[in-house]
Amino acid sequence: MFRGEYEHSLDVKGRTVVPSKYREELGNSFIITIGTSHCLNCYPLKKYEEIERVIDSLPTTPENEKVKRLFFGSSAEVEVDSSGRILIPTKLREYAGFKGSQDDVVFIGMGKKVEIWAKSSHDEYINDYANFDSGIESLAEKIGLSL
Repeated sequence: MFRGEYEHSLDVKGRTVVPSKYREELGNSFIITIGTSHCLNCYPLKKYEEIERVIDSLPTTPENEKVKRLFFGSSAEVEVDSSGRILIPTKLREYAGFKGSQDDVVFIGMGKKVEIWAKSSHDEYINDYANFDSGIESLAEKIGLSL
């Protein structure tokens, strides 16, 4: 399970260091694809392949085909270099709201995946406490947890 939040920077080439806590489980290569709220999702190859099989097995409908195009078309396999860095493809950086080189990057452990956010987008999202309050209350209710 991925946990925690880590900040790094994007260099001029669009590379960032993957937090060491995530590297072992993500592996030397993993998949990055679009996520919700304009963040990026990172999956270990095996987890991505499970998701891929489920999505690929959906009935052929215009809506499902759109989901397949967005999910598969935006996915990229990245490799961790000897310095622990990955190159985030340009289209994915644009989707996530990175404005240019040397932006700050936030990695968030989300259980079975890791999210990558542009720090400015993440700060804006986190500062909207209405989202957090309603989300945590809903989650607590679903799992029978008293917070």
